[in-house]
Amino acid sequence: MKRNLQMLRVLSAMLLVLLLSVWSCRHKQEPSGQVPSFVAMKVSESTVPTYVDMVGQAGAMTSVNIVTRIEGVLEGHYFKDGAVIPKGTVLYRIQRTQYENELLAAKAQLESNQASYVQARDNLRRMESLINSKAVSKATYDSAVAAEKEARAAVDQAQANYKVAQLNYSYTEIAAPFTGMISKGSYSVGNLVSPSSGTLATMTSVDPIFVDFEMNENKYLAIISDSVMRRDLMDTKNPPKVTLILPGQKPYSHQGFLDYISPTVDPETGPLDFRATVPNPDNLLRPGNYVTVRLVISENRKGVVVPQSVLTQVQNKYFVYKLDGQNKVSQT
Repeated sequence: MKRNLQMLRVLSAMLLVLLLSVWSCRHKQEPSGQVPSFVAMKVSESTVPTYVDMVGQAGAMTSVNIVTRIEGVLEGHYFKDGAVIPKGTVLYRIQRTQYENELLAAKAQLESNQASYVQARDNLRRMESLINSKAVSKATYDSAVAAEKEARAAVDQAQANYKVAQLNYSYTEIAAPFTGMISKGSYSVGNLVSPSSGTLATMTSVDPIFVDFEMNENKYLAIISDSVMRRDLMDTKNPPKVTLILPGQKPYSHQGFLDYISPTVDPETGPLDFRATVPNPDNLLRPGNYVTVRLVISENRKGVVVPQSVLTQVQNKYFVYKLDGQNKVSQT
């Protein structure tokens, strides 16, 4: 029994050695590991912008309160509240009967004074020829000189009154000073209005439009410390481009440009004021809208762009694998 047990142990050991030998032979024939495979893509140089994103707010280039310069009853209201109004469009008309009569009276007075002046002038000319021959006294001549001067002054006064009457008559129509959007009107037809009535409506320009934004002092100093970015940022002939990002990360279709940098930094909060001018032909942007401002500081015309998925990050540094002409891969 003991002898059989020893034989069984010997056979088990031989079987184990045999299995290890077979496994070793098989693995010697297999490669030690698979060669990694890569999907290569061709990249080329292109213009790559350097930009910063900031929050901005749209604002009107021009905003005007429409007021009346004269007193009168509103006779006409010729706009739709909130509409875009072309420059020169009549917005309001004030009853003009009074001002039309004042204009006619001023014109008549001017013509009367002009006639009196002609008479006084001609009389002075006769006196001048008579005084030389001593046909009239010095007192009579002096009276003619004074009458001519008085008549001339009366004409000047009448001309001034006529111009005032013309202005007042022109004020009976209130026209749009520029093309823009108009607010709702404050007064309806039939109301008595005067300069003390305040704003009748407000007009706001919408194309182009300003976008105001701020840059903190540290970011600004980091930009101007780079000679290339400083040169591009301060270029007034070719100012930096500005792209707006609307809510939902949708780029605005019209590109603007930087047109103002504040000469001073706010000593309390530290930001620097910037302003961009942006076309707004479709009136999509309204004063007060908040947008993301993408300010392109500079452009590298020999940059290379690759998908983010191909980047490898090692200790806060990014690398890509580069394939050379001999199909060898290196990290760069």
